[in-house]
Amino acid sequence: MGCNQCNQASPQEQLVLSLEPMTRAQVARHNKPNDCWLVIDDIVYNLSSYKDVHPGNPDMILRFAGKDATAPFREYGHSPYAVEQLFSLGAAVG
Repeated sequence: MGCNQCNQASPQEQLVLSLEPMTRAQVARHNKPNDCWLVIDDIVYNLSSYKDVHPGNPDMILRFAGKDATAPFREYGHSPYAVEQLFSLGAAVG
């Protein structure tokens, strides 16, 4: 007898599995204020719209546009809820 729920992916995991893989070079092209993508924990997020409402101000996001922002994201003390917000915004693109 198995656990049906034990093997089911969460909605976030299902979303991540459905995303198209992207290269760092592809992400690097999205490094402008109106086209701002960054990587957190190997997931690409389009934060072009969100940057203007980011509590830390847009500069905090623009500084890492087109780059991997995992380390600074962790260093600034973002909670797991912050990652949930990114998913709820529909920002995950790759």
